[in-house]
Amino acid sequence: MFQALPLAVSQAPAWTVWSTPLLGVRWLKGGFYAFGWHGVLLHSPDALLWQRIPLPLRQNIAITAMAEGKDRLVVVGGEQAVAVARRGESFRLVHQGPRLGLWGVASNGERFVAVGMKGLVLTSPNGEDWYRLALDLEANLWGATFAQGHFVAVGDHVILVSPDGLRFEVLSAPGILNAVAYAEGLFVAVGWGGLILTSPDGRRWERRASGVWTGLFGAALRVGGAPLPPAPPRG
Repeated sequence: MFQALPLAVSQAPAWTVWSTPLLGVRWLKGGFYAFGWHGVLLHSPDALLWQRIPLPLRQNIAITAMAEGKDRLVVVGGEQAVAVARRGESFRLVHQGPRLGLWGVASNGERFVAVGMKGLVLTSPNGEDWYRLALDLEANLWGATFAQGHFVAVGDHVILVSPDGLRFEVLSAPGILNAVAYAEGLFVAVGWGGLILTSPDGRRWERRASGVWTGLFGAALRVGGAPLPPAPPRG
């Protein structure tokens, strides 16, 4: 387990309130991880009792996303910050750059891809060494995932698809997409205006009826859940 600092939380099975705004939560091997502003990264085996994991970052840098490789975790955030930890070790800062935030990261087990503001795409063969890809993009990128042998990233009117995390195909999207996930044979991307898109392969996308017009900022699919509503008729 990664080195953690104990928090003074109740042992009773009840929610614990954390005063720092949190931006996301992930289930990875070993439990739940929550992350957010001021460099906060929390771990819990049961989503009830939480411990803070120390990070080698300035406290004003937000942690925005995290991903898991075969033997390590990677967290990303503001100022292109990337920190990595192998199993049983503490996190180390391995990359930082100008003031362009990273908002998504994904891994195929070996290679990592991180995406962020103004078309920023970083790639790494091992989570330790990071390189910026020249994709000639200005769109903000807000989320990334890996499934079915492809990295998929989403952002402002754009979807990126890559089989190897090095060569990306750029597709247009009908709106601003904030997050992307995969389960049960479908990629699902969500965004502003209640926008929901689904795809079997990351390249062919269909719009789904959401019934809402507010912004959608996250996606998670439950195995065995209810089927998605049919796509609206094309017109």
